[in-house]
Parts: sequence; C-alpha cells; structure tokens
Amino acid sequence: MVSNHNQIPPRPLNAQGFTLLEVLIAITLLSLLMLGVYSLVNSSAITRDHTLREDQEFVEAETALYRLEADFALLYTPLLFSVRHTSKVNQNSNDSSAPEQTKNSSNSSLDKYEATERFPYISSKAIPIPAIRNDDKASISFLSSGNKRNFESAKESSFAWVKYALKAMEGESNEPGLMALVRYHLPLNPYAHEFEWESTSPSILLKNVKKLEFLFWDSQRKNFVDSLKNTNGDPNLIRVLKVVLEWVDKNQTEHKIERIFRITWPTFDAVKDDAEYNKALQQSRTTKTGKEGSGEDSTSPPNEPDEE
Repeated sequence: MVSNHNQIPPRPLNAQGFTLLEVLIAITLLSLLMLGVYSLVNSSAITRDHTLREDQEFVEAETALYRLEADFALLYTPLLFSVRHTSKVNQNSNDSSAPEQTKNSSNSSLDKYEATERFPYISSKAIPIPAIRNDDKASISFLSSGNKRNFESAKESSFAWVKYALKAMEGESNEPGLMALVRYHLPLNPYAHEFEWESTSPSILLKNVKKLEFLFWDSQRKNFVDSLKNTNGDPNLIRVLKVVLEWVDKNQTEHKIERIFRITWPTFDAVKDDAEYNKALQQSRTTKTGKEGSGEDSTSPPNEPDEE
C-alpha cells in the first residue's frame, strides 16, 4: 500500500470564510469612506487657498499703508521748528493778517532767495522749505529724510522726494475705474529746481484700487479737508493726515480702510516760539542800547581798591 503524503487534507465542515458578496460589500463601504475623506481633504485645501488668497490681498493693502506711514513719519520740513520768511515787499504792505513775528524778521539776504519748484520758500533761519504738493485728492508728494545711499559716488543724501498717486494698470484686464497705487522715489539730486517724476519708474504697492483720498486736518474747523489749499494753516506743513483706501479683491468684494497718521506729536507752535524769540532778542538789544547810552561798560572789570 502506497501512502500519499502530498494529499491536501479535507476541509473541516465547521470552517467559515468571506463570501464573494461580503467582499464586494466591504470594498463598496471602503470606497465610500475614501470618497468622504477625499472630499474633506479637497474642501480643506480649497478653503486654505481661499483664505491664503484673501490674507495675501489684505497683507498687500496693509503693506502699502505701512509704506505710507513710514514715509509720512520721515517727512521733512523746517516749519516744524521755524516760520516762513516774508519778504520786505510783503512786510511793508498793508496786510494786517501777516504775523507780527514775520514782519520783524526782515533780512536782506533772505529776500534774495530765488524760489524753485521744489523749494518755493525759505524759513526765517535761512533753511529752504520743501514743497508739499497735493495736485488732486489721490496724490501727494513731499521730501522724506529716510533715504539710504546705495552707491558711494551717487548724488544722493539722506533726503529723497516721494510721491504717491494712482496710475492705470496697463496690459491687464480689469474692471473700468480700477487703478494701481504707485510710489515714486527721486533720490538723485534732491536740490534740483524742478520735479522729474517721468524720469523714474514707479513701484506698484496695490492693484485694483477703486478710491484713494488724502485728507488734511484743519485745526480751526476741527475737521478734515480734501486739499492743503483749503486748510487755514501753512500749505507746506502737515500736522495730521487721513488716508481713505478702497480696493476690490479677486472675488469682486470691495474693502475700505481709513487710517490717520500724525506727522508730529506733540505739536510744537513754531510761530509762538519765533515770536517769543524775537521779543527776547528785542529786549536784549534795548537793554544793550540803554547801557551804551548811559556810558556803562559791562565788559570793564570792577574798580579795585587803592593800595596804600
């Protein structure tokens, strides 16, 4: 009798396994579960991209406003510590509204100052006053003291002219009426006579801008006005500035930001300080003239006692 050792033993009658129907049901349930997981992951990715895109647009707007704030904080003008010089022609006029301290600050050398487009006036301390131009509601230009020289031989200093304005976005399909907020920077030869904004390429700070407006504080009206010429103060001096910015995101949603910048705080009254200085100077001259008329010599030493 030959034994067959390779013969598979018979399957027990009580052994159980997965039927074909059970396997198909398990595969179907697993597919539905994976489909739900995929939908959740895909929705999370879309939400993340949408949030990042919105955050990026807000970051761009905040970056543009931060650039504005940095330039405004470095705005330079001698009117913060001095007053504008008035020529002799204006001093001899019958204009009673001219400040008394300006009338008493006549100086023949200051009267010979030749005004330029960039520096239209000179202060009583013989410092040229840079112009602050506000040609329209959406533009402003001024002299900033925050420039850094990139090349040693360049005609640059710590001063540079800065201009903010709206410009049409060329070569891009956008809704009509949307502009780009741009920044011009003129660091070369800041003491040139005329502005040459067309000689430099502006840098784009924010696109799809619907509205940009610069408002200036009027201390007498206690309100903001839309032009430097409408303020009752010197048009070449800004105390408080308000910026209104409106832009449209990629979802065609409009956003609006209003920001107020204080150029100087606390506020120093240069006109009052100059009046007090002229008054003290006049008193000093009067005292000196009185001593000279009485024959007193304040520089001579006191009489020494006679030696016996």
